[in-house]
Parts: sequence; structure tokens; C-alpha cells
Amino acid sequence: MRVTIVMSRYGGIYEPGVWVAFPMNPDELPPDWYGGDVECAHFFAERKGEIGGGDTPQDAY
Repeated sequence: MRVTIVMSRYGGIYEPGVWVAFPMNPDELPPDWYGGDVECAHFFAERKGEIGGGDTPQDAY
């Protein structure tokens, strides 16, 4: 399974955790995940359950 784990921009305010796991390669990450407040909030609200998150990279995975 392809997984990219990154540190969240907003520390889990909009994201599902401090660390975020995307089911895709790094070059496939959509820019909105790291966008401004509105873009980021909208991106993660529409993708609940699709993207892992947690306090550590392992938790996000």
C-alpha cells in the first residue's frame, strides 16, 4: 500500500492529528491539504475516514 506520512500544518486543528497519513505517493498529494485555513478545513472535512491521523507517525498510519 502506498502511504505518505507528513506533519500537519495546523497541529491537528483541521487535520485528523498532528501527523497525517495519506494513501498516496508524495507527488500525488493535493495542494489543499497544506493550504490556508479555509482550504485545509474543507479538504479534511470532505475526506473524513480516508486519511489517517495521530500523535505519532505510527498512530497516523
